[in-house]
Amino acid sequence: MKEHFDNLYLFTQIVYHGGIKAAADANQLQRSLVSRRLQDLESYIGEPLLIRSTRSCELTAMGRRLFDSVEPSVRNLSNTLVEIVDEKGSDKKTLRIAIPTALMTSPPIKKAFTQYTQQFPNVSLEIENHQDSVDMIKGMFDLQIISDSTRVPDNSYVQFSLMKYKWHFVASSEYAEKCETIDSMETLAQHKLLMNAYDSNYFDTSGLNVFQSDDLHLIGHMAESSCGIALLPIPFTLARQFQIDLVEIPCTMDFPFPIRSMNLRYPSTVYQSDHVKALIEILRVEFGKISAE
Repeated sequence: MKEHFDNLYLFTQIVYHGGIKAAADANQLQRSLVSRRLQDLESYIGEPLLIRSTRSCELTAMGRRLFDSVEPSVRNLSNTLVEIVDEKGSDKKTLRIAIPTALMTSPPIKKAFTQYTQQFPNVSLEIENHQDSVDMIKGMFDLQIISDSTRVPDNSYVQFSLMKYKWHFVASSEYAEKCETIDSMETLAQHKLLMNAYDSNYFDTSGLNVFQSDDLHLIGHMAESSCGIALLPIPFTLARQFQIDLVEIPCTMDFPFPIRSMNLRYPSTVYQSDHVKALIEILRVEFGKISAE
C-alpha cells in the first residue's frame, strides 16, 4: 500500500509541474523512476491517466477524476509530513552515513564533514564503512555514498552521481624512469600492479603480480614509494587537494580502463530535514570541485 501512496504523490507532482521530467527535477529523482512509478499506478488502476506528448502531459478523464479526488489529501499529508520532519529535524542529534573505504579519509569527505560540523555543531555524525548497498530503512541511514559498480537491490531511493571518473596507470617519478610503455599484458606482468579490489572484475588478473586494497590512499602511498604501478582514478592523482606525486605511465594496448561514478543515494527529499538536505548540498559541492580540476 505504501508504494501506491508514493505513486499517487508522484502522479500529483507530474500534474503540478506539467510533465514527467519537470516533476523528476523538482523532486531530485531520476526521470525513468518517475515514469516507471506512473506506469505502475496506471497498471494498478487499469487505465491511462495521462496523454503523453513531447512537450506536455494532458490528463485523461480518469486522470482528472483521480487528481481531483486525491490531490487535497496528498497535499495536506505532504505538508503535515514536512512540518513533522522539520520539527524532528531541529531536535535530531545524529545523522548516519555509509561510505566506502576508498573515500573514508579522502579530502572531499573531510572537507564536507568539517564544514557541516561547523555549520551544525549540535548535530552528531555517524560515519560507517560499507562497501555494499545498505538497507537504509532498517539501518536508519540518512545517506550512502556508493560506487556504481555496487549492486543496489532497491531502486526506490534517489540516486545521483557525485563524480564520474576514469582510471589510468601511474607510478612514482623514480619508478616511471625504468618503466616501458604498457603495450601488452605481458609488459604489465613485469610489474607489481597496485589496484582497488573492485577493479579485478573488469579484466583478467591471472598471471599478474597484484596487490589489492579497498583503500585508494594506501595504493597511492605504495605507488609513491616505488612499489609498482598503480591503477587509480584520474581525479585522485590529478586533483591538487589529494597531495600525491605520481606520473602517468603510457598505455598503448587496448586496456579496459573502467569509467565509473561515485553516487549518493537517499530517500526522497520530501521526508528529509533541512540538516540532511544541507549535507547533500555540501557533498555535491565538494565532489564537484574535484570534477572541475
